[in-house]
Amino acid sequence: MMGVQHEWLSVRGFDRLKATFPEAGFKDVSEAIWKIKQVKDSAEIELIRKAVVVAEIGLRMALETVEASKTEEEVSQEIESVLRGAGAQRDGTRAVVLSGERAMNPRARPLFRPIGSKSFVTLDITVNSSGYFAEVSRTIHLGRPSDEQRKFFKFVSNARKQILKNLEPDVMISELVGKVRKKSGRHFPSDSLIVPLGSCIGLDIREHPSLSPGSEQSLRAGMVFVIRPTGFSPELGCVTMADVVLITDDGHELLSTLSTETL
Repeated sequence: MMGVQHEWLSVRGFDRLKATFPEAGFKDVSEAIWKIKQVKDSAEIELIRKAVVVAEIGLRMALETVEASKTEEEVSQEIESVLRGAGAQRDGTRAVVLSGERAMNPRARPLFRPIGSKSFVTLDITVNSSGYFAEVSRTIHLGRPSDEQRKFFKFVSNARKQILKNLEPDVMISELVGKVRKKSGRHFPSDSLIVPLGSCIGLDIREHPSLSPGSEQSLRAGMVFVIRPTGFSPELGCVTMADVVLITDDGHELLSTLSTETL
């Protein structure tokens, strides 16, 4: 009997495995593997710290170089070059600069179009360093944001503060998400805050559990999360902030160091 992780194994790969071991049986052990991966040891945490340092090098460059005269693709390529020079692996490392309504789509690709000066601009940096991932992101505005845009930015910033306030061992994830959505602000509809609010990170950029209202898991010391509060309004655009956080025995440690006050 062989254990396989079905969600990461292609149909072709599974067929080859069965052909190579025709007498074997196969059992999906995805859930058991995710449970093992959830709590990081000290060596893994140090590798994630290093990945965060590299990611923040890219984000600092983005904050310094993004301007309306450049295109999304142009700036994204510049940042990725700096990330690789700082030690990021090519596989899995991605710098994304998006403006306008496309900013809420995590799979959107930067375009050869000028960065907007009237809408929010998302700077999202994902780094693979020594096999471990980190993600940091910020939202900026290159012009003069309207009063409603400022309020919307604060709405997402408040959600981030509420997430951090509730990150500690034994907290049920579903209860955490419920509190955040309730207390982050009343000026905008609760569904303006997109769920999940984040997820575990490590050998993969998205690991279980995610910060979702339907989660039945609780937080444990040694888990490392990317908290990623994201707000979307059809009229105002998208605001997102991503930081890496370690759950500790007595609370949490914010591994990201950059300020969120970048609007």
